[in-house]
Amino acid sequence: SVLWDFGDGSSSSTIINPVHQYPSKGNYDAVLIVSNSCGATRLEQNVENYPLGIRTVSGTGSAMKVYPNPSNGEVTIQLSELQGSLGNLVVYDVQGKLVYTKDLEVTTQNMELNLDLSHLGKGVYMIGFTSENFTNKVRLIIQ
Repeated sequence: SVLWDFGDGSSSSTIINPVHQYPSKGNYDAVLIVSNSCGATRLEQNVENYPLGIRTVSGTGSAMKVYPNPSNGEVTIQLSELQGSLGNLVVYDVQGKLVYTKDLEVTTQNMELNLDLSHLGKGVYMIGFTSENFTNKVRLIIQ
């Protein structure tokens, strides 16, 4: 059996791979207790929670939209007002590992790209698009 204590004083879980959203930024001491007929093991990890949020580095805030969000892994990425841009679409997991990349040319004024990320599993991901004149990142939650 497993018992997760996320360290925020209000939630725990008994599933093997839970998804947890902390109520606010800060440091939390998460604890996992795994037990069977031979005994129990306790693991502790300090979690530094600094929400990723939506942040536009340059360009307009509405130039990149990702929906639905939260999602089952199938998402639409809409790039507006970037026609003619050559760029790179990337997806990172919560640990910062690159899990998807695609070179992309924005061919229309309101280009939409359907992306199936359901193979990545439940969790929090960051989708980013970067071109010569534009950089934007959006947090995506896959449930």
